[in-house]
Amino acid sequence: MYYDTETGIPIIDYIIPEMGSYYDTDLDNLETVLSIESTQSSPSSTVQMPIKIINAENIGNMNITLTYDSSVLSALSLASGDITSDSQFVHNIQPGMINISLVDDNGINGNGSIAIITFNVIGEEGGTTSLVLSADANDMEDAAIDMETMNGMFSIQDALPALVKVTVSDAQGSNGSTIDVPIMITNAEDVGSMNITLTYNPTILQVDSVTKGDLNQGMISSDTDTSGILSLAIADQNGIAGAGEIAVISFNVVNQTGSSLLLIEDLIVYDVDSLEIDATSQNGTFTVTKSSGENGGTPGFEMVLFILSLIAVLSFTRERKK
Repeated sequence: MYYDTETGIPIIDYIIPEMGSYYDTDLDNLETVLSIESTQSSPSSTVQMPIKIINAENIGNMNITLTYDSSVLSALSLASGDITSDSQFVHNIQPGMINISLVDDNGINGNGSIAIITFNVIGEEGGTTSLVLSADANDMEDAAIDMETMNGMFSIQDALPALVKVTVSDAQGSNGSTIDVPIMITNAEDVGSMNITLTYNPTILQVDSVTKGDLNQGMISSDTDTSGILSLAIADQNGIAGAGEIAVISFNVVNQTGSSLLLIEDLIVYDVDSLEIDATSQNGTFTVTKSSGENGGTPGFEMVLFILSLIAVLSFTRERKK
């Protein structure tokens, strides 16, 4: 996924695991995309899977069905997501199928998780299942919303060592402000270098600067020549180990409303011997908030008017007493 540099519209290119087909989707036409990511876990483990939404706009109600192989996974529970905490939920868990219905009086907007499902892994090593979504939604006026779904795949693998993980932190800020967004690493061991490509919405954010994080004692370079795309190269000959910040991106907020996904489109990690290391990533979201001045009139100006009015009343009263 990337953002159109002129319109800021997110473009999704992806493969549907169930069908193996390739799509290049302009979200200006698809309004809303509902997805569940592919993931894996070990036998007899517990795993959480979020159902996520992109580009939601005034969704008043929604029905979602998720199907899967009940010999591989057993659903334990379902919780609301980060953008549906105020929604009213009804769900029904059956072997191999979960039905979800929700209503939101204020409308669901933006990007984030709709629901988080907790599963027990009951299959054997090597087992797999498709995670197939179907959904329909209506806006606050009860008009149907065009929506695309992206399916996922779950696989069972024997217990694996913890992968190096690179995470972009969620952040928020008001128009005209400069906000620091850390890039974090966990489970690092002798990481010698890495290349990261991050995409963002250039109609909402502009890169101001990029600096090293506390955990990075080596070098960092960045390329912002293409609007909406930030390329980072990090190197430390002594090796990065543990968990912490490896980079901090300072963004200028250039829009009064909206949100932008902070997507790690490409991640390559090497150890100190220049051997590639398996790594995973987690994306973030930036949300534009209202500044204090946008919540109403200017308090100072209103106070001046009040004082001037009070002086005028007092002067008039004194004149009448004379």
